[in-house]
Amino acid sequence: MMVCIAGLLRTAALGGLVYVPVVDDHDTHDLFLTIYLMFTMAWFFGIIHLSDRQSQSRVYRKRVLRWYFVLFIPLVHYFTQHRFYQVPGALSKYSFFEYVFVALDLLFDLVGVVEFEGVEVRVYKGGPDDGLARPAKKFFVWDAVVFYFFGFPTLRARSL
Repeated sequence: MMVCIAGLLRTAALGGLVYVPVVDDHDTHDLFLTIYLMFTMAWFFGIIHLSDRQSQSRVYRKRVLRWYFVLFIPLVHYFTQHRFYQVPGALSKYSFFEYVFVALDLLFDLVGVVEFEGVEVRVYKGGPDDGLARPAKKFFVWDAVVFYFFGFPTLRARSL
C-alpha cells in the first residue's frame, strides 16, 4: 500500500514540476522537484523489494537505482551553484539533471517489460456466465505492460 501511495505522490509531484516552470516560480518548482525525488526513491526501493529475488528485472532496476544515487551528487552541486552562488550556466546544467532523473524514472518502469516475457493476454467477448466467451484478439508483451500498469478489467492473463 505504501508503494502505491509513493507512486501516486511521485506522479502528482512530477505533474507539478512540469506545470510550474522554474522561471515562473523557482521555490514551488524546487518544492515539487524535492517531493518528486523523495517519493521516486521510495517507489524504487518499494518496487525492488516487492519484485522476485531471482528475476532479471530486479538486477536492471538495481542498476538504475545506482545511477539515480550517482547522479544525485551533480544535481545537488549544480543546485547549490545556482541557488546560493549564482554561477552563470548552473541553472542549465541543473535542469539537464532534472530531465535525466525523469528519464531514469521511465527506464526503471520500462524494465517491467522483462517481467512479462512468456505472458499471453487475451480479451474475451461476452460475459463469464453467458457461455459465449471466445478469444477476440491476441495480445503481446507491450499489451501486457499496459494491463500491468493500467489494469483493464476485461483482460485475462495466463502464463505460458
